[in-house]
Amino acid sequence: MFRLNIAFFFILVNLPLYASEQVKDDYLTLKLSNSSQEFKFSSSTRLHQALTALEKHNVYITYPLSTTLFSLSPSDVEQARLSKERVLELMKEYKLNKTELFNFIQRSGTSKRVISNIDLDTVRLNKKNNPLLKGKYILSVGERGIPLLVLGNTPKVATIPTEENMSLSSLLNDKTSLFKNLEHAPVLIYPDGKLTQSHIGNWKTKSYSLPPGTIIYIPFYKFEKSPLDKAIVELLINMNTAL
Repeated sequence: MFRLNIAFFFILVNLPLYASEQVKDDYLTLKLSNSSQEFKFSSSTRLHQALTALEKHNVYITYPLSTTLFSLSPSDVEQARLSKERVLELMKEYKLNKTELFNFIQRSGTSKRVISNIDLDTVRLNKKNNPLLKGKYILSVGERGIPLLVLGNTPKVATIPTEENMSLSSLLNDKTSLFKNLEHAPVLIYPDGKLTQSHIGNWKTKSYSLPPGTIIYIPFYKFEKSPLDKAIVELLINMNTAL
């Protein structure tokens, strides 16, 4: 049973949901990233059950590595807002408030990353990966064709189409205009939120893979010793806006 209300879709599971005052404290709401679609369950729901219900509305997981659940609890939303404000203020101190990166961060949505790399079969087969969810979340469902994102100490924020078996070394050789006068090795933020710090000396001997949706962050300073770069990267990890 479901109903269409303006631009929002409501999935009703278990107990019927008729009015906001009838919603129990343990309800579940999943909002799709970059979409007006919002799926509401009348009680707490297992992750697998929720994902299966979404398939009935043509929401499918085709690229698990880029499928992520972000918390929209009031405390997590407030913490994300404060973190974003701190990063923007820090960038102003470094006189970076006129850059494309500043504008990009300013308009991007961020929240606490809760579950990453969501694969429907893994969730179904492993109870530890199938938690009981309640409250409100953003579900970011990426596609295999999503581009790479290059930002940081670069002339502009840019996207690069993904290619099969693309590596960092081949990218740097082919896209020299984006990486001109590169002083510090890029930090790779994979779609599941994991980090890999590359090293200039071994680009040609070690292959750094670039799966679709990878963020290539070019540090302004040496990453290990830079509070600015670390703060920006932490914010990018929790970016819930799909590329």
